[in-house]
Formats: sequence, C-alpha cells, structure tokens
Amino acid sequence: ERSQPVTISVQKDQQKGINDNRPIFIQTAVNSESVYVQQEILFTMKIMYRVLLYEDSRLTPLAIDNAIVQQLGETQKYETVVGGTRYKVFELQYSIHPQKEGTLDIPSLTFSGVMADQNDPFGSLFSSGGKPIVVRSEPVSIDVEPRPEDYPQQNWLPARHLSLQETWSQSPDKLQVGDAITRTITIEADGLSAAQLPPIFLAQPEGMNSYPDKSASEDNQTPEGIRGQRTDATAMIPTRLGKIHLPAVKYTWFDTVNQKTRIAEIPERVIEVTAAPESEQESSQPAASESAVSQPQQEVTQTQETEPAKEPTIATEGHGSFWKIIALALALLWLATGLFWWFNHKRTKQTSPKKITSIAREPSTYANERSAFADLESACTTENLQSVRASLRSWCLAYLNNPRVTTMEQCLEAIHSEPLRTLSNRLDNKLYGDEGMDIDLSELLQVCQSLRKYKAKDTKGTTEVKDLYPNS
Repeated sequence: ERSQPVTISVQKDQQKGINDNRPIFIQTAVNSESVYVQQEILFTMKIMYRVLLYEDSRLTPLAIDNAIVQQLGETQKYETVVGGTRYKVFELQYSIHPQKEGTLDIPSLTFSGVMADQNDPFGSLFSSGGKPIVVRSEPVSIDVEPRPEDYPQQNWLPARHLSLQETWSQSPDKLQVGDAITRTITIEADGLSAAQLPPIFLAQPEGMNSYPDKSASEDNQTPEGIRGQRTDATAMIPTRLGKIHLPAVKYTWFDTVNQKTRIAEIPERVIEVTAAPESEQESSQPAASESAVSQPQQEVTQTQETEPAKEPTIATEGHGSFWKIIALALALLWLATGLFWWFNHKRTKQTSPKKITSIAREPSTYANERSAFADLESACTTENLQSVRASLRSWCLAYLNNPRVTTMEQCLEAIHSEPLRTLSNRLDNKLYGDEGMDIDLSELLQVCQSLRKYKAKDTKGTTEVKDLYPNS
C-alpha cells in the first residue's frame, strides 16, 4: 500500500519583521544602501520577542569579508509596543567600514534559544523542557562606490564631519629665545576610526627647532557611530629674535553628507620672539646722556644696512655655544645608547637557538620577549613591511608564550586588542591588497608597547558567540 503524494507550496515571507503575532522575529536596518569605500555603515538589528526565553539564547557573530566590523556599545534591552502588542527587544548596533568597492553583503544572522512552554502558567518552574526556536535576519546588500575621481591623490578620508584644534603649553605670544613650548594638534572625525587618521607632519619653520612629541589615538562610540580622535604634539624652541612664521596646517577630507571635498585648516600664525633677560643685560650699555645713546643706535643701523649678517652674531653669540654643548651631550648619549643596544642584541642572538625544527616550537626562538620587541622596533625603523610583518608575528608569539598558538590570526584572537587587529589588517592590505591604506608604524609600536605594560591574563577572543540574558 502506498499513500498519495502531497505537494506543499512554500512562499517567501513578505512581512520582513512586521508584527504578525509571531512570538519572536528580527528587524534590521542600515543608515544607507550606497556608500563610498571605507565610509562608515551603521547596521542596527532588533530581536523582538513576546514569550519567555531561557537564559541560553545565542546569536551568531557578524563577520563580513573585506570589511572592518565593530560593535557599538553593549546590547540594549527595552520594551516597545508594535501593533498593539508589547514586545521585549534586544538591540545591537554595528559600525562597518568596507575596504573594497563593489557589493558588500551583510549575511543573515541566526538567533537561537529555548522558548518556555506557553501552556504552563508558571513559566519554567514546573516545565520539564522548553521548545527550541530559531529565527534569522534578512541579508542586506550595500553598493560600495570607489572614491571620486576629482579627490586629491592623498589619504582618502570619508567622514560626516572633521575638525582640527590646536593647544599650546603656554602662550605663544610671550616667547623668548631658548624657551621650550609644546604645540598640540587634535583631529576629530565622525565616521572614521582613529586608525584611519594619518598623522600631521609639520615642517620646521625658519628660526625654530622642532621635535616630535607624544601622539595618542582614541575611538569614542556615539549614537551616530564611531568618532576617531588623534593627537600629535610637537616641541618647539626658538633660536633667534624677531618674527617666526608658522605655516597653515591643512587636512583634506571628504564630506559624505554634502558629497564635497573639504579642507580643515588651522590658519598661519606669526610669533614674535623677544630676547631673554640675560641677553638684554649683556647687550645693554650704560648711557651717560641721551646724545650718547642715540649715536651708537645710528651706527648699529648703518651696520645692519651694509653688513646684515653680523646682527645674528651679536644677538645669539652666547646661546650658540650653549646649544653646541647641548648638541654634543645628546650625541654622546645617543652613541652610548646605540652601543649598549648593539651589545645586548648581539649577546641575545648568540644565546638563541639557530634552527627551528617545527612550527610548534617556533615561539622558543623568541623566548626573550624583549629581544623580539627590539627586532620589531628595528624593522619599523627600516620601514620594510615584509620584515615588520614577520617581526610582529614573532613578537606576538613571544608575548603570548603559548605553544598552541602558531598563527597570526590565533595571536590576534588571544591578545584581544582591537587596535592591534586593525593595524595588522591594514599591514596585510598594504602588502597583499590592490590598494592598501597607509600604515603608521609608530602607532603600531605604540599599541604593542601599551600591551607590554598592561598585559591581560587569560584573555578570550572577541569572535566567541555572546550570550544574551533576556531575564537579567
């Protein structure tokens, strides 16, 4: 005996999250369906449910090829009314930066849990078990366009807003020869992470010695998305009297709101440098009368017209010898530091094993984490990206000192540092991508140095599935 076949027609769900008395469903939204490459996309997902769920609910992680994904804040929990029905809501928001033009596919995410028995008026207190339930979000496709052809051939910075601000350690209007002053420039960009912001390199103005000082970067999470902040400081010391011109600081970026190329600018500044009190006392002469003072002034004026090169010698003769002593002392200190590093590096190489017999034993090559970090610093100094990539992996292995961790991806999972992962991805894109972004090797060293200072214990990777607790 055989039964008759039965044909069932399965149609696509046309509701897309609209309330139809389902116990649980997912709503998704993006702030734009068409963006430029590296422009921020805000992806919002809401898990809406009106039943009692056990505490073992899970959501698959969001992973997208050729894109940098970062969750904004923690999962938000609240209640809302849809179509006259009250729902509890889990809301998650992600910041997505596509790294390649074309079509960006945001995959479907799966939420799984156990729903309590609705026939039990006491919920899960007397139920032997619940009903498994699984819901999936709709996939989303985003059109990613290349940067405009009329954009200048320099760093591509698509942002909603970008600003420059400068601060001084003291007033620049009261400078004297030999004074030390620090100029700090802060960049803030809505829609860009701090790793995407290139540093500002200031040309050394005439009559002023300048030295790079501390730099810092930070990502702030706002309801509108990521706000990247970068700070660069420069120490300055005037070496002569008179006016010193500081050129304008310009930073080119692309306004994604108005679709225009813009330039953030700090205007040109003119600083008047006066003589130090000791120099004024040395250059002043006792005056017997007004006529006796006026005559030397006329002679100095004539000397300036015929031999202008002698004026700086009179004003800075004492300071010239002072700076020569300082320069000589710094040179000797630099030489002593270089000899110490060379001797220590050579001794470390002599004591390290010469051969690596297997991948599992590779971390023993850099058992001395300090030596591995010194190699990374040396590679960054030479700016050989292949050497930087190999040295970074070796340092990560020595930093973790875990024989089960053998690949760079495993290192990033174990170290659990989002800035390090971002810079590592940018380094890979620069080495192997078609149009890799520029990478600041000094920032890479700064992130690694911070990890050395604040080393976490038993850190777990960020790619693990996160638990959701609806009743907490």
